[in-house]
Amino acid sequence: MSKLIFATSNARKVAEASLVAERHGVILESRALEVEEIQDRDPLEVSRTKVKAAFVAAGAPVVVNDSSWSIPALNGFPGAYMRDVTRWFVADDWLKLMAKRGDRTIVLTESTLFFDGETTKIFQRQQKGRFLEEARGKKNVSIEEVVSLVEDGRTMAEITEVGEDRGSATMDTWEEFFTWYKDEYIDGER
Repeated sequence: MSKLIFATSNARKVAEASLVAERHGVILESRALEVEEIQDRDPLEVSRTKVKAAFVAAGAPVVVNDSSWSIPALNGFPGAYMRDVTRWFVADDWLKLMAKRGDRTIVLTESTLFFDGETTKIFQRQQKGRFLEEARGKKNVSIEEVVSLVEDGRTMAEITEVGEDRGSATMDTWEEFFTWYKDEYIDGER
């Protein structure tokens, strides 16, 4: 089995990625690397900078995974700033912010990036969701209590509570990445 460094300390991200990695014969080694994340309106630029810094810190090929959220009714807010915003906002703040908005759409963009010092590969997927009228489920991240990404209308927090997959965008980017990594990178002997 091949081994790859996943630059994260997020246990949920490690669990999700490891499910797919194992099917492709890859062992993920999660590392909480000291990497400063730049602030930028472009979430992909944040991820590109992060994966290159993680490579330098690890001294080996790495993969990172980032999420960004865009609310069309709010001109794309919060974008790459979601991590900071969720430290301030509780579920009720999101509900108040969206209360008088006709368009309650939110778009989750999942990005999985790989860098080995030369090759940068980017895998992205978007998933549309919507803000609900009330908070449901309990989660550490407030947005997950008020957003549904699934047809049955359950919030991300409700899905997490019962241990189900929270949405396809994350798993799709991992599947695409590990297919490329195994077929092109490992088997192609880069």
